Amino acid sequence: METIDLSMHFRVPIEKVWKLIADYEGYTFLEEISSSKLLQEGRDEKNGVGAVRELHFQVQGQGITFVEKIITFDPPNCLEYLIEECTIPVKHEIGRMDFTSNGDGTDIHWISRFEYPPDRSQEPAMCQAMSETFMSFLEQIKARLEA
Repeated sequence: METIDLSMHFRVPIEKVWKLIADYEGYTFLEEISSSKLLQEGRDEKNGVGAVRELHFQVQGQGITFVEKIITFDPPNCLEYLIEECTIPVKHEIGRMDFTSNGDGTDIHWISRFEYPPDRSQEPAMCQAMSETFMSFLEQIKARLEA
């Protein structure tokens, strides 16, 4: 099992960070994402628990599609998702983003745990590539929010 574990501080209020990250259909400003859409609305809130989102993006030149289900939606504190389908054979355990007010802004802690069953020896390389892509997402979100 590999774990992507990233943290970043944003110099904007937690509500503003949450609003952008919880807008799944708005992810297309991220350069690696070619499309992002909501396949199914959540039970109590459009992007909440039960929502299913589909993301098409590039990781090291490879096109990947994730279909993810939102399993925890606690504005503006926590968002958890589970990859239900993927064009690469990963077994996803959890993705979790925690948001914490801190001084002049907001801290995000993002973890994602997975296995790459076809070739477990490739898990570290896959984890590194995904970590770099997810960090790029956070950097772009930060730049957009702090502009």
